[in-house]
This record gives sequence, C-alpha cells and structure tokens, in this order.
Amino acid sequence: LGYPPGYLVGRPVDCLWPEPDAPRLMALATRLRQGAAATYEQELRRADGGLLTAIVTDAPHLDGAGELQGAILTITDISARKASEQRIHYLATHDTLTGLANRAQFLDQMNTSLLLAMRKRTQLALLFLDLDRFKEVNDTLGHAAGDALLIEAARRMQLALRASDLLARQGGDEFMILLHDIHGTDE
Repeated sequence: LGYPPGYLVGRPVDCLWPEPDAPRLMALATRLRQGAAATYEQELRRADGGLLTAIVTDAPHLDGAGELQGAILTITDISARKASEQRIHYLATHDTLTGLANRAQFLDQMNTSLLLAMRKRTQLALLFLDLDRFKEVNDTLGHAAGDALLIEAARRMQLALRASDLLARQGGDEFMILLHDIHGTDE
C-alpha cells in the first residue's frame, strides 16, 4: 500500500477505504467483537492516493480477557488479476480492430433491448450495413488500408448515432446498428 512501516497500526480500518461507509464499518466492528474473521474483496486507498483491489482477511485481535483490541488484516493485492479479468471480458465482447461491440455482445444487448421494448411498448430499428466493394480496397491497397477504412467507417457511424444506440461490427465489412426508442418507420 506504500505506507511507512507501523503507520497503519492503531488506525481505524476504514482509513484505507476510498469512501466512508459507516454501516459497513459498524457491521465489521460487530462481527469482530463476536470473534469472527472474514475474507472479502475490497478496494483500498494506497498512500499515494491511488486505488488497488485486494483480498482482505480480517481477524479480531483480542486481549487476555477476550476483549477486542483491534483487528489484524492480511491484504493480498489482486489488482493485476482484476485488470486481466477486465481485459479478457473486453476482448470477449469487443471487436479488436474497431473497438466496437462484437456480434456476441450485440446479440446479447439486442435480446435485452427487445424485452425492454416489449415491456415499455416502444420500437427498435435494426440496421445491417455492408460496405460495397470493400474487397477491392484490400486487393488493391492492401489489408492495412482496409483496416484503416474499417476503423474510419466505424468512427463516422458512431458519430452519427445517439449515445443510446448500439453499433457493432459483425465481421469483415459488415456492421449492425440497433436504434432504440424509434417512433415509426419513417424515423
């Protein structure tokens, strides 16, 4: 955590928490008074003000008479593991070239949007776009030019959409767009 040796001894455990959480602190104190230890995932504040995600195991520190004197915490930094998990999730749900949603994420969000639209009695529009003669770009200018074209096409489409709409790359030169809250076919 970057604190000097001994700095945290005697300090309240919530001094490491990014935000005050009085109810949680009360529950922690009650549990420790009952002599129970616990292990949980917690975001903690480092000495430099940054945050890290940790597995925390706390155990009551009792005196000879069994009175609670404090807690002993064992902290294991899992920030790298959490970052890896987030990266794996991102790769599983996004197109690596354009950064757009991939087909799997699009279908998942489309199904959720359809259910919500039926419940709210609103309309959706589903658009499928295919870039005409894209193969010619790859064949004449090379795949790097084709990739640049796909990235720029994705950027321009994204700029034309509302924040609530979803743009995804199906694959190759095919894109899918889900427009939410449509008020008729003319729109």
